[in-house]
Amino acid sequence: MTLRTAEGLDKYFKDDGTVESPLHGLPISFKDQFHVEGYDTMMGYVGWIRTYEGEKDPAKINKVNSQIFKNPGQDTYASSVGVMGTTMDEVKLVMTSILSTQPWIRDPAVISMP
Repeated sequence: MTLRTAEGLDKYFKDDGTVESPLHGLPISFKDQFHVEGYDTMMGYVGWIRTYEGEKDPAKINKVNSQIFKNPGQDTYASSVGVMGTTMDEVKLVMTSILSTQPWIRDPAVISMP
């Protein structure tokens, strides 16, 4: 999936000369407690292996959190410890970009940020 998405974004950039969004092509990582259909999530807890909650609760499938991360045009990586970045400026860019999507508008579980 990631390679197909990257190829599509590369083609879009080559053909159009613009990026699809502020995070276009930027690799983003998010913790695996987000339920994304087709992916086994377990938060590093062996008791959750092959217990994809979305199969039991369709409301968990494509939850707002995963939609926000998918929409900006980034490549999705497997779970990791935290935000991928080598400098504080990179971390600030990622956080600013995520907050610019105003996730609290779509998800009442997210607290509004000033």
